[in-house]
Amino acid sequence: MDPPHRSNQPRKTRSACNKCHTQKLRCTRKPGQSRCERCLRLNAECRFAPRAKRGSKKPRLPSHSTSTQGKQSSSNQISTPNTGLSLDIGDRLEESLPAEPWLNTLGLADPVDCINWNIEPAGSAWDLNMDTAWAVADPDQVVTQNVCTMQVALDPMPSPGTTSTHELANLSIALYELTGKLPSVRDETRTPSDIAAQSTRQALPFMFDELFSLTTQFTNVSKHYLCGIEGTDEPTALMVGSCHSRLTGIYMDIFSMMQRCVQHTGGPPRPRPDGTLVLPSVQMGPLSCPSLHVDFENPLSVGAGYMYMWMVAVFSAQLWGQLADIMRERHIATGRSSVYGLWKEMGERMERLLEMIDSTKSLLR
Repeated sequence: MDPPHRSNQPRKTRSACNKCHTQKLRCTRKPGQSRCERCLRLNAECRFAPRAKRGSKKPRLPSHSTSTQGKQSSSNQISTPNTGLSLDIGDRLEESLPAEPWLNTLGLADPVDCINWNIEPAGSAWDLNMDTAWAVADPDQVVTQNVCTMQVALDPMPSPGTTSTHELANLSIALYELTGKLPSVRDETRTPSDIAAQSTRQALPFMFDELFSLTTQFTNVSKHYLCGIEGTDEPTALMVGSCHSRLTGIYMDIFSMMQRCVQHTGGPPRPRPDGTLVLPSVQMGPLSCPSLHVDFENPLSVGAGYMYMWMVAVFSAQLWGQLADIMRERHIATGRSSVYGLWKEMGERMERLLEMIDSTKSLLR
């Protein structure tokens, strides 16, 4: 049997039915209806349990018309108490929980009501369990998701292309620094100010192991650029060309000094007093020779000098031969003038370097 209208309810009976009270929802009934809208939608009985005991005097209940008008003008949100987050769940829900006396208690539902509620099918979007709502609006979960999203935005995973570009930029810097370490032949045309500036700078040793390592690194990093240089953007292609130009320039200076040393053209070369070479270590079977520091005061003997020059020439020919094979397999169309011009210049410089290496080997034989 349906319970009487709310205005005829006994004094100690809840103003909300058991189902609305269990879900912490406002129990709304239209005029002339004995059951609330939720019970009508679920085709369930609208039962009212006795109120919980309270110490203060019960306030006067508002009239049904005033209550209905207030419910219709309210917005459709349930606000969480501390986080300010809200869940929009429809037109029939309150903006905030009503200031009813039973909200001051825990308001735990009976086990039977909870079981009946959980097994009822969710017929529409209005059937929202409050436990689910609080779980979705969990502040810890929201903060964690925001932190994870921010961490991904601040620390993106580097792509293979980005990593190769960074390595290419670092290689360009390393080659620039290595160029400053290369000892040069003393120039008699230098002014006294140039000599004074040179003497104040502390020269760093030029290491052949570092040169060979940077050459191998350039071959590995730029291999996919050289194989697909037509699809490479112009700034990246210019960076590849810059590294190639610095690297070939270092090798050309080295083999130019080697040829002058062997031929004694214009007199024996006189290196800078502050220049230092670090020759690589040599191992042949059980015999090994550690790396040697050669400077103005500690020169090599003639035999050792020829041996190291031959070794540097042979090893350099192998390194640049690998890079030449990669470049010769590619044929760049003349459509892209900037990339084609860069590619052509790189090929010409490399061919001149290989010819210089071969001529140096011929002098050392």
